[in-house]
Amino acid sequence: MARHVEAPPIKSEKPRRNKKEKLIQNSRSQMKKIIAIFDCHIPENIGLKGVLEFIKDEKPQHLILGGDIMNMNALSRWEQAGGKSRKLEGQRYDKEIRMMNEFL
Repeated sequence: MARHVEAPPIKSEKPRRNKKEKLIQNSRSQMKKIIAIFDCHIPENIGLKGVLEFIKDEKPQHLILGGDIMNMNALSRWEQAGGKSRKLEGQRYDKEIRMMNEFL
């Protein structure tokens, strides 16, 4: 005759984290949010309103501005105009500097 024996209750243990999982968790806590934008070409840009809203919403710890931030036409010696180059020396660049400062 078979005898019925009850199994001992299973202990609910907290899942143990291995070294790799601990390393991943630690690295996540050390992560930083970084946004990089390039070639703004202020003032002749394609419109940065959406980019600026994104930066405001995301609140990055670091912002990288790369490439040509400003066009600096006032300091450029030549500009193409209808296929011909024309001199642009002598222009004042205060306006472009003001626009860049407003952007920053």
